[in-house]
Amino acid sequence: MDDYYKRVLRMFATGDPGWTPASLGASLTGWFDAQDGSTFIFNGSSVASWGNKGSAGGAATNGTAAQQPAYDATGLNGRPCVKWSVIPQFLTSIVPTGVATFTVLAVVMHTYAASKFLFSATIGSGWRVQLTTAGAAQLFGSLSTTASDAGALSDAVLVVYRCVYDATKAYHFVNGVDKNGGVGTTANGGGDLILGRSNTFLGPAALGELLWYAGVMSAPDIALAEAYLTAKWGI
Repeated sequence: MDDYYKRVLRMFATGDPGWTPASLGASLTGWFDAQDGSTFIFNGSSVASWGNKGSAGGAATNGTAAQQPAYDATGLNGRPCVKWSVIPQFLTSIVPTGVATFTVLAVVMHTYAASKFLFSATIGSGWRVQLTTAGAAQLFGSLSTTASDAGALSDAVLVVYRCVYDATKAYHFVNGVDKNGGVGTTANGGGDLILGRSNTFLGPAALGELLWYAGVMSAPDIALAEAYLTAKWGI
């Protein structure tokens, strides 16, 4: 058995990562981890800044108190998370979304009866993933109204969500299961990554960790990343 399979089995069997997203290198431009308390700057119980551990550096921030999401130390399986509850609430980073292909993974719980955004980009540009009224997920390119429907995400259930865009189609996965088989959407116009969305839509009910990878992540790295997130968050 090669080292890759040993690491995946170890993560599921023991919860010991033996691997972290840092192994993905410079292509991991965005990495927001709510279990790393050192990455936060708080404004009371709200999050004013969430540090990016990815290669783009910087932090996702919002200087307006009324627009800052909340921090919950035990909100996801007894683990910390960031929550959105009013409109608008968002954090803006310097992670570029103007890439030809990408992979995003997120530990997320969706509980809203209406559509909310897991992430978006500078208004009028970039990619946006929306958690819909049916608990599905859709990818929107800024130059298109085409959406890629992932099929139902169970409301109020913590999942590892993945979206892969290969320059032609978007593929959505929930806990490793393909939900749509790939649906076409058009290219985007760039913009910086926003957690939540800065106009009439909320972010997810709770976000624990998000990885933004510039490119199509390899199958072995996807397996390692999902095993890492599953073990770390008790999913």
